Amino acid sequence: MSDREVIRGKVYRLVGRNFSVEDGEELEQDALLHLWRRLQRYKPTRGKRRAFVSRVVANFIAARLTARQAKKRKPRAVRSLSDPAGPLGAGTLADTVERRHQDAARGRHRPLDAASAMKLALEVADVLAGLPEPHRKLAGLVMQGETLVEAARILRIHRATAKRWAWQIGEALLGSNRKK
Repeated sequence: MSDREVIRGKVYRLVGRNFSVEDGEELEQDALLHLWRRLQRYKPTRGKRRAFVSRVVANFIAARLTARQAKKRKPRAVRSLSDPAGPLGAGTLADTVERRHQDAARGRHRPLDAASAMKLALEVADVLAGLPEPHRKLAGLVMQGETLVEAARILRIHRATAKRWAWQIGEALLGSNRKK
């Protein structure tokens, strides 16, 4: 059974219960990308590839379900730091600041022009520069696409410490925006 078949099987068990067909297609692509990023960690001496693939995909889907449930509970809450990272100004840490640009009347983000996106990126960079070095390293790993748990493992810190630092990073980003 190929990696794609494993992913498809796990994703489409959720279609109809938790996801629409369109969401399933998107989830399948995201899971495949997530798996692709994690394949470098696979070690044949530790187990079969199919078991590795199955576990990585199951964890990814569980995280998506948890995020979806959290979003239903708190639709206006700040996104998790473990969400997929993007380029600075559109990534997860920047989303914390970008939420302040939200149009409350429509519940949508106003699109940022290039100058505003650059200004936002510089503001985030300034806030990050004022953080302790370990916090900056954690933020950098998360912005590169690592999950909080993976970043904690790389930095050799406990995941509770990583979560506390992530919360402190978020507070610093929100605090910088409140000063304006």
